[in-house]
Amino acid sequence: MKPTLLSVEITDNDLKQALKQLENAAYDLTPLMRRWSETLKTATDLNFEEQGGHAGNRRSQHSPARA
Repeated sequence: MKPTLLSVEITDNDLKQALKQLENAAYDLTPLMRRWSETLKTATDLNFEEQGGHAGNRRSQHSPARA
């Protein structure tokens, strides 16, 4: 068996908890995906309310819609 060159022991409970949350977040992306989907939905809703004005290509009321 090889000798251990370095051993680290974390005795700070707050740091341990934060590292555990980071580890868990790497495996369960559900909360992150939920936030992203809510952000995209909000942006889409605002864009529809303003008739596409956020995209910078506001159509004239008389121009034909593009398919």
